[in-house]
Amino acid sequence: MADELKEIVARATMQDGRAQDIVIDSLREFAEMQTWRSATAEQCEEIAALLIPAHRNTFFFGTANWPGMKKTDRQVDSNGQLSLDKFSAICDSLLTPRNMYWHGLGFPKELMKNRKIRLWCEIAAHAMFKARYTDTANFASQNQMIFQGLGAYGTSGMFVDKLYSQGGKRGLRYKAIPLGELYIRENHQGRVDGFTRWFRLTADQAKKQFPESFPPQLQFALDQRSLTKFDFIHRVIPRQDWDPHSLSAKKMPYASYYICLTSHTLLSEGGYRTFPLPITRYTQAPGEVYGRSPAMQVLPSLKTLNAEKRVFLKQGHRASDPVLLTADDGLFDLSLRPGAMNKGGMSPEGKPLVGILPSGQIQI
Repeated sequence: MADELKEIVARATMQDGRAQDIVIDSLREFAEMQTWRSATAEQCEEIAALLIPAHRNTFFFGTANWPGMKKTDRQVDSNGQLSLDKFSAICDSLLTPRNMYWHGLGFPKELMKNRKIRLWCEIAAHAMFKARYTDTANFASQNQMIFQGLGAYGTSGMFVDKLYSQGGKRGLRYKAIPLGELYIRENHQGRVDGFTRWFRLTADQAKKQFPESFPPQLQFALDQRSLTKFDFIHRVIPRQDWDPHSLSAKKMPYASYYICLTSHTLLSEGGYRTFPLPITRYTQAPGEVYGRSPAMQVLPSLKTLNAEKRVFLKQGHRASDPVLLTADDGLFDLSLRPGAMNKGGMSPEGKPLVGILPSGQIQI
């Protein structure tokens, strides 16, 4: 399999051997990550159908969704969805309240005895909050999505990136990565130290993000101004050849690779001084990388609520629009509108000639 993949990459690209090795290793790990996450993805699909229908059909690589398509056909009861909104609101108000400073900065205790150092920490923390809550940072709305994903799927990741602005404005940009796009890995201590994110871009978007390494295979779509989206992955892992004294990307402890899956080419190589995607997990089962959520714990009850709601709706329909019973030669033009008069619906003896099929009762 590795030899076949190497041959495909070599035929599709004209890049050097090191770039080809990075692409091959990234695609191999990405394929293995998909296999190990398949059971989690199936359960997330089931939860999404009941709690967040808009997330349906997004947890497996290669799935395509037409914008605006209807996905609520499997959701009957909304109690779970409303509870999830309460969960995310409570987490936000308790952990990251917007009307107060919910964390600070500090140094070892010996340094914090110095008043100037304490003052600097306070000023720096205020500057950090100001940068985080600007309109361009988009932290507040993305943070809600983080808590929503935590309550539904048990795992959420917030990508922290620098702001890309044509006006040259500097700052931070926060992006809550949907779990369907995110594949994570742990080190020997159970700490998330790497991830692979799958995403799609149009040719125009790819040209703006990778102007110097734009794949020739996408040039036709760019010329046609096509809105067709192509597959890309972003892989971040601890750098094995880390050199803090280097003047290249090797000085960064974490390596960053952007790869086009259409052309099998390495588009960008960079790095990060700190891990750029903080991961939060609700609870973890032994031997699992991804978290388990409150929704997973009550999934049987959520499915029962939906089943009961269907039964109640069916019984309500039968009660308000009952099944009528007539004789073989009975009325065929029976009118059920209010105030209607159905001649022949009663015998000369005063006995009704139309009956109602008994359907029982359900006490809610």
